[in-house]
This record gives sequence, structure tokens and C-alpha cells, in this order.
Amino acid sequence: MVKLLNMCIIATLSEMKILEARFKVSISREEYEKTANPKKYAEMAGLKWKIYAFDDEKSMATGIYLFEDINAMEAQMESLRQAGEFLDFVSDLELQVWDVQDALCKITGAPI
Repeated sequence: MVKLLNMCIIATLSEMKILEARFKVSISREEYEKTANPKKYAEMAGLKWKIYAFDDEKSMATGIYLFEDINAMEAQMESLRQAGEFLDFVSDLELQVWDVQDALCKITGAPI
């Protein structure tokens, strides 16, 4: 099951978008890390960076992606939806889109 949250996109000064993907996993962190393919993301067009996170107690994984624009993000969202449907160790995939607030990020030194 895939649940989409916050899909109302509004115009901002920044074209960059953050995509947050959260999901439950039925395998250990170590097994999950073996399935990750960071080189794939490092070479992905339009992706500036990805952060991997894992909560052992809740058996949840999260990916935080910073995309140059909405077109790059939308292309990746489809592959995430497919992964959520076809990987037997993934369930309850939630995708949430965030607008980047440039002015505030620059003050705190965020890598945007």
C-alpha cells in the first residue's frame, strides 16, 4: 500500500523539492543495507543528495531526497511506488513532498 501525503505543490522561490519516503521493513537493518544501492542514487539525474535513515525499534526506513526540480522528483516517485509494491520486505510506503525554503536554509547553512 502506498499513501501519498501533502501532494499540493505551491510555487516558491526555489524550484528544489524534498521527497521523504517512509516505510516499514520486515528485515534487519543489516539486511536492508545490503539491498540499498547508493551508487544508483549518486548517478541519478536531478538528485542533489539522498539521506538514508533507519529506526530499529519500529523497523522503519526513511529516505530524504533533495531534487533540483519537480520533474526530477516526479520521475523518482514512480520508481519508489513500484519498489513499495514489488519488494516483499517493504510495506506501508508513505511519500511526502516538501517545498524548500531557501532563505531559511541558507541562514542555517543547509547544503542546498
